[in-house]
Amino acid sequence: MDIARQMAKGGCTEGTNVVAARQHAGRGRLSRVWLSPEGSVSMSVVLFPELNRLSHLVMIAGVAVVEALESFTGVSPALKWPNDIIIRGLKLGGILVESGTVSERRYAVIGIGLNVNVTIGDYPEIAGIATSLFDITGKNFRETEVSRSIVRSLEHYYRGIDNSEIFQRWRSRLDTIDRRVTVETGGNHIEGIARDVNPDGSLIIRSDDGIDHQVFAGDIWLRSLA
Repeated sequence: MDIARQMAKGGCTEGTNVVAARQHAGRGRLSRVWLSPEGSVSMSVVLFPELNRLSHLVMIAGVAVVEALESFTGVSPALKWPNDIIIRGLKLGGILVESGTVSERRYAVIGIGLNVNVTIGDYPEIAGIATSLFDITGKNFRETEVSRSIVRSLEHYYRGIDNSEIFQRWRSRLDTIDRRVTVETGGNHIEGIARDVNPDGSLIIRSDDGIDHQVFAGDIWLRSLA
C-alpha cells in the first residue's frame, strides 16, 4: 500500500495494481501487523474516486472479492463488518482502504489480503481464527489468477454499479446482521444485536436496554445467532 500510495501521488493510471508475493511489514486496520507469507495474495489497487464514491469503496471491494472467489474457486465466502472476508466463521482475508489528496486530486488505495495457498496450521499465531483457500478446498490456486479475477470484478463494480445497488449487495453478503455482537469502539464496549447497516456503512446495534447505537468503526466479535 505504501508503494501504491507513492504511485498515486505520482499520477499513475487509475486501476494500477501493486502485488507482493509476500510482505515483511504487512498491516491491517489501526496499523496492526498483517501476516502475509508466501502463498497469500497481497494486492493494492489505486483509484481516483469521486467524493460520493469514497465511503462505498470498502463495500465495492468486499462484494468484488466475494463474487470473484465464487466464480474462480467455487468457494462462497461472506463478509464480516466492517472489512473481513470469512468462511465457516474463520477469516479468509481482509480489506483496507486508505485515501488522501495530492495537488487537489483525491486518491484511494484498496488493499486486499487473502490466504490462498497457505497452510494455516503452519502459523500457530493465527490457527483457530483464520483459514485459507487451500485449507478449505485442498487445492492450490495460481495467486496471479486470483488477483486478476479480483481486479476484473472490482472494475465491474467500481465502474458499472451505483452506490445504492452496491450497498444492497454488500448488505446481503454480511454475516453480521441479526447476530449478537460485542463491538469495541472509541474505548467503549457495546453489546447487543446487530440489527442492520446504514447506507453509509455504519452498523446499528440494539443493546439489551433497547437503545440503538450507530457504530462507524471498531473491533467486533460475533456471538451466538439471535
